[in-house]
Amino acid sequence: MNRVTDVPPLGPYLPDQPALQDGLVHLRIRRSIMTMIKAVGAVVGDRIPSERKLAETLGASRMTVRKAIDQLVLDGLLQRDSTSGTRIAALQVIRPIDTGRPRGLARIIDRSGGAPGSRLLAFSVEPPNVHVADRLGIGGNALIVFLRRLRSIDEEPFCVETSYLPAARVPGLTEGDLIGGQSLETLLKLRYGIEVITVERLIKVVRLPNGDADLLGLAADTALLVQHSLSRDHKRMPVEYTISANHPDRVIFKSENADPNL
Repeated sequence: MNRVTDVPPLGPYLPDQPALQDGLVHLRIRRSIMTMIKAVGAVVGDRIPSERKLAETLGASRMTVRKAIDQLVLDGLLQRDSTSGTRIAALQVIRPIDTGRPRGLARIIDRSGGAPGSRLLAFSVEPPNVHVADRLGIGGNALIVFLRRLRSIDEEPFCVETSYLPAARVPGLTEGDLIGGQSLETLLKLRYGIEVITVERLIKVVRLPNGDADLLGLAADTALLVQHSLSRDHKRMPVEYTISANHPDRVIFKSENADPNL
């Protein structure tokens, strides 16, 4: 039997807020729907109330509710079933693919509605190989900071991320700076005054090596999407070259203009 979440009284979900322009009302309704879902303890697979019931409960038009649900589907928080309505989706990380704007993984996970986690797997300062030196625009005699992290959402691993940074740009960076899951993006900005302005991305299908398969809980030789990205500062100088292997069931690469009904 399909479980349908009960809709509690309206009061707690619409706190007093300044009036929004008509075009932004659906954002407020979107937040209210998510608050409601969490309040009743809905779990993956639960069916949410109909658009009509939500519209009545939230005091909004069905068109506004539909627009809010469309965005939640696009963000991967809900999923539509043509025969049994709209359900709570398994939590996924939605990674943008067609924007040069930088977005740290912690912020991406927060937008997905989960709690970010990061475990440092390796850290060293060493000479780069030819490919990494070329991507970072440094000479073969320069040193790079090498680090590998296991990224997670709600304690579920979704990505093995390998990063390379020019050591000369981050003097004094140590393993201890990252071992507690601290944000590298924040550290670069606050300690070194480095702010990422643009990011170049390339995505390829790769067969997963055994070590990464174990970390992600997948079978060896699983095919998945690997993203190569190069971030730059306002002077177009390379900041970080990153290779991330993404769990095929927990990561979605999304165009900013994707149709939520696809």
